[in-house]
Order: sequence, then C-alpha cells, then structure tokens
Amino acid sequence: MCRNVTPPPDENRVPEWVNHIPTVSDGPLLKSYLAALKADMTPTCIDGQTGYFSSRHGNYVVTLDVPNGCVCGSHTRPCKHQYRLAMELNLMPGDFIHDPSKIKYLSLIHISEPTRPEPIS
Repeated sequence: MCRNVTPPPDENRVPEWVNHIPTVSDGPLLKSYLAALKADMTPTCIDGQTGYFSSRHGNYVVTLDVPNGCVCGSHTRPCKHQYRLAMELNLMPGDFIHDPSKIKYLSLIHISEPTRPEPIS
C-alpha cells in the first residue's frame, strides 16, 4: 500500500552500489542503468524504499537489496528496476524519463524532494 509521503531514506540502509554509476567497462550493469532511464520503467508506486513496477512480463516488488531485491529475470544485480528505484529516491543520479500514465497513485509517489512523514498522534 502506498503512503501519502515517502520518508527520506534511512542512511544505514543505503547500499554501497548506489555510489557507483556504471561505465562501459561495467558491461551489463551499464545496460541495466541505461534501461532504467526509460519512461516505461516508471514505477507504479513507491512506499518508503520499496518500489512497485509493472511490465508485460509481470509485476515486481523491488527493494535496494542486492541480490535479493528483485525477482525479475535479469541476471544482473542491481537490475534496471533497482537502479530506477534508487534514482526515484534521489540516491543516485539519472536523467530518467517519467511516464505519468504508469503511475497508479500519482499524488502518493515520490517525484522530487522527499518529505518527512507527519507524526501519528
């Protein structure tokens, strides 16, 4: 379930791989990173540090955990879903294309600056 706000990432849970932008020498990782920039990689929802992605191959619940954070068929980890989630959370740079038609919860997805959740009374 998507929440109204996306809390800032817990710095203790940010994986080291988000600090490395793949280059040509990284081969398959670069391919995954570049695929993550495409509009069809827009997540349908983000809840905390979990992203929900939908494609013609299935629906994926994705976290930043490598190697277990995505069950897609890719043999590369992080996969394109994990790279896109990291970009959406502003944990790594990426000039990605956003496709609003993919989003099921437009007002609930983190698009720019993360906000702090309101305390529960």
